[in-house]
Amino acid sequence: MKRLTIRNSDGSISQPTDLKWAEALKKLAAYEDMEEQGRLYTMPCKMGDSAYVINGRSILEVYVISFRIHEWGSISVLLLFDHPKKSGSYLYSVNDIGKTWYLNRADAEEAVKGAKNEH
Repeated sequence: MKRLTIRNSDGSISQPTDLKWAEALKKLAAYEDMEEQGRLYTMPCKMGDSAYVINGRSILEVYVISFRIHEWGSISVLLLFDHPKKSGSYLYSVNDIGKTWYLNRADAEEAVKGAKNEH
């Protein structure tokens, strides 16, 4: 994919000197069409990322290995567990981020603390 923007080291965005505006508008329109049709989805993480699952009172680091889009429209992530306590791969709904699985350790730790405070 040819980028239509340049992401600068300071986070700002600029345009390539050879940018053709007609090409940029056509590409933007295609993305907007897909979004309106429900065909464009931004995944919350990428394959290979670490994620975190609470197992009892411990937090397990797991790995994102794939995404599945089900025929009924929901999206699941396949997480790989490689621990003595639990191993294998399991599907989790992307709707359960922050409920049953977490994108960062700090959020998982907060959930464990919250569960301890409830008891």
